[in-house]
Amino acid sequence: MRRILLLDLWSAANRGDAAILISLVELLRERLGPVEVTVHTPFTEAVTALTADLEARPPLLRGEGLGRLRRMGRSLIAHWVCSNPQREPIGLGLQARAALRDLCEADLVLTVGGGNYNDNYARELSSRLTHLRLAQLAGKPVAVAPHSFGPFRRAGSRRQARRVLSQVDLLCARESESVEVLRGLGVPDSRIMLAADAAWALSAASSERAREILTAERVTSQEPLITISVRTWRYYRSLSVAEGNERYLTTMARLADHLLNDVGGTLLFASTCTALAGYRGDDRAVARAVITRMQFGERAQLLEGEYSPAELKAVFAQANLHVGTRMHSLIFSLGSAIPSVAIACEAKTHGMMRELGLAVYTTDVETLDVTGLIALVDRAWSQREQLAASLPARTVRLEKRAREAVARIAALCPASSPAMEAACD
Repeated sequence: MRRILLLDLWSAANRGDAAILISLVELLRERLGPVEVTVHTPFTEAVTALTADLEARPPLLRGEGLGRLRRMGRSLIAHWVCSNPQREPIGLGLQARAALRDLCEADLVLTVGGGNYNDNYARELSSRLTHLRLAQLAGKPVAVAPHSFGPFRRAGSRRQARRVLSQVDLLCARESESVEVLRGLGVPDSRIMLAADAAWALSAASSERAREILTAERVTSQEPLITISVRTWRYYRSLSVAEGNERYLTTMARLADHLLNDVGGTLLFASTCTALAGYRGDDRAVARAVITRMQFGERAQLLEGEYSPAELKAVFAQANLHVGTRMHSLIFSLGSAIPSVAIACEAKTHGMMRELGLAVYTTDVETLDVTGLIALVDRAWSQREQLAASLPARTVRLEKRAREAVARIAALCPASSPAMEAACD
């Protein structure tokens, strides 16, 4: 059985990351048949809570990057990975040795898709690029699953990204903006593919399951149902984090009051990132902060439980309108033909909405204001029927791109080699 190593999953407690992981593995197995998959993630328990057949292990590096790699000895690590896996490298603990053995035994090394290659996550960027470089040194086929790239504002980040990414066998970019970022780094076009997020291929749970969840959560059945996804953002450019998030919370509260007062029905805060397996980022806490700022907060409802990506997609599919700050809440809703308004924190959301021809239903967290957001949501509500009718044709293109990207990735995976396996025993 061929072995695939999936690198740099942040946390499956973010159901967007989990949706990418689950969809990616399913699509790879459709192409390759049974494969053994190992996932490197700092939050291993979140993976095991949502999946039954994936091995999860801590990554080799987490935020240390090239500094730690130099201390361990780059040449020693490369030699150990490439030619002598039974050697015990100096300065490495059991977890690091296990991570390197995963790399030695892999037939294909693939980074889980997402939005991790940019300067917003500069502390982890060097580690992630180093993982790719080690896989290259080990002589493995290396690919990046559909991902958003950039911005790289720091000269050091650009240099390291250029050195490493230009040697990756296949870079799947989720948006045309990411393609341009890679070209700006000097990556050859032959290594770049315009793709789409793997989560577009995620199958939803049944509508019956969605209704079971809403009943168990005591969500009222009064129509229309409007869902809202909120989050904390820590990378404002023109405001302090405190100022930006207070403005965001207040704006979302005013929008929620407007919807309850002028549209009526049921307003449900539904989170795609929770405290599953002890993860510290929990959007339900942000939703509660919004509700406390509302005039009609007692009428707002909150999805409290822990659910799989497929279950969450089924819940969003019950809505008549969605307002999403988390990008994957938008993928779940739009993929279910639900009219949606996007509040973009990063270029990836702007790019996705442009790819769908929905840029007019997008606003930016950096310039968020109450009047503009309410007008945008009112516009989407007034045009909901036309939008719902047009969405399947729009989203099917992105699902097709996601599937084509996985087909290209799977083609990199060689037939299982007995000699290779024997060398790693």
